[in-house]
Amino acid sequence: MTTYKHVVIADDHPIFRKGLRDVIESTGQWQVIAEAESGKTAVQHYLNYTPDVIILDISMAQGNGFEAVQKILYHDPKARCVMMTMYREIAFCERALSIGAKGYLLKEDGIGDIVTCLDQVMAGKIFISSIIIQSLNKNIFRHHKSNAIAFTGGCIK
Repeated sequence: MTTYKHVVIADDHPIFRKGLRDVIESTGQWQVIAEAESGKTAVQHYLNYTPDVIILDISMAQGNGFEAVQKILYHDPKARCVMMTMYREIAFCERALSIGAKGYLLKEDGIGDIVTCLDQVMAGKIFISSIIIQSLNKNIFRHHKSNAIAFTGGCIK
């Protein structure tokens, strides 16, 4: 009998939730135990089901993803929250990590990145989209004459 790791998905687009559910459950290691369409429902589902990981969009009705993460972490400081969004700006990633999110994915990331993120976050690491890392590299190189510094992975810690 397989022991699944449990995840809750919070996104205001039903078709996106369905696709993400299919990707996550196709691994054979993860099971989506609830879906939420708003920040408020995301918090309720987290508190009711206590999943191993919760994936949240930033832009949702009745409390955005940032607000939901803060409320979840208030109730459970060990919660593993992953933001999954369309926002590529580094400032959004910084905000997510500063409030306690353990991962930051973009909706354009590949399937492998999603699965790797879940596994790395479960292992106690912080995961950042490789697209965000590439953007960070460009910013670093723009301000430094040396190309000796480069972040290549998506995992920190």
